[in-house]
Amino acid sequence: MPSVPLDCPYCGTPLASGVTQCPNCLNPIEAPAPEPAPAPVQQPQVVQEEVPDYEQKPPPGPSEWRYVSLFAKIIALPVLILLIVNIVMPVAHKAGETKQANQSVDKLKGIGDAVKKYAGDHDGKLPPMTTIPAFQSALEKYLPNGKAPDALQQPGSTSYYWINPSVSEQKLTTIKNPETVEVAEETVPSEGHIEVLYADGHVSMVAK
Repeated sequence: MPSVPLDCPYCGTPLASGVTQCPNCLNPIEAPAPEPAPAPVQQPQVVQEEVPDYEQKPPPGPSEWRYVSLFAKIIALPVLILLIVNIVMPVAHKAGETKQANQSVDKLKGIGDAVKKYAGDHDGKLPPMTTIPAFQSALEKYLPNGKAPDALQQPGSTSYYWINPSVSEQKLTTIKNPETVEVAEETVPSEGHIEVLYADGHVSMVAK
């Protein structure tokens, strides 16, 4: 604490710090009461605001994003596959049925051509049509694969075509309205219809 300058109260002589008697008038000197120390300045208390946990967490790093992206791909892959299957399968099934229907039409037309060739070699008569084996035996040399076990089977099926026994060995010239008389037809409907071979050789679709 710095010393306070003091003068003698009796004679006014300047006194040195800490003297108890004036050197001039020899009167006793009382030391002045020390000045009270200034009160300390209280600093304002700073209250730190609490930050929620979600704000304190650092953003995901590159490696974390990589795992998140990988997880999303793993979840999305089965969904994508299921979606593709649901779209592709009906289309593929439809294409398969259309292909079989076209093959059946071609096969029936081939049978019709074979029937005409047989009739040309047998005085205009149709082949025997009471049984499938008899019908196939009569046409085997006129069909491209007449001896094959599936020569008279509907494509995509193990079922044989139905043949009309009511016109068995009849002459084509005796059949009235041959364009409406059935010779053979599918036994397994495709998309709600069957293909029918008529005595005049044409093939037509019929609702079933």
